[in-house]
Amino acid sequence: MSDPSRPTAFGQPLTGHTSDVSSVASSPTARTPLSAGYDGTVRLWGIDVDRAVARICDVTRTTLNRQQWLEPIPGLPFDPPCT
Repeated sequence: MSDPSRPTAFGQPLTGHTSDVSSVASSPTARTPLSAGYDGTVRLWGIDVDRAVARICDVTRTTLNRQQWLEPIPGLPFDPPCT
């Protein structure tokens, strides 16, 4: 995850696929990202939710509005983490 205008690595790269990654998605709770690769595998990844939220708030430097919240996580009630 990074700001597209200033791309920087965040944490360690996720490893496990033996070929290119074809898609990335998130669980309905946004706590378990998953990826699918051209190697024919799907991987579930554990994340440190508090660290991810802190990074999102740092990068966006704003509170998410209702529309921004609903785009990636439509199944969760509106409860922006950044104040």
